[in-house]
Amino acid sequence: GGGSAGATLAGRLSEESCVSVLLLEAGTGKPPLLSDVPSLARSFMFSNIAWQFKTVPQTHTGSALINRQVLYSLGKGLGGSSLLNQMLYVRGNHK
Repeated sequence: GGGSAGATLAGRLSEESCVSVLLLEAGTGKPPLLSDVPSLARSFMFSNIAWQFKTVPQTHTGSALINRQVLYSLGKGLGGSSLLNQMLYVRGNHK
């Protein structure tokens, strides 16, 4: 796919003159303009630019979840899950 890793790999493979590379992407041709605003990324997690995946029902955790399943949204479009990037980080413990 055309996510960060897939596009990088396709670029590196195409550096060889004897190699032809075709990068396929399942998403729409152009992401919504507002996907460039990090604080709005959460609103796109349940839209047409995201795949929706659920885990199998959990037996020892997830009692507060619907059907004890975790929902994962992964980006669908050129850029992959970086389309849903909220630009958040957590500093590690200095110890």
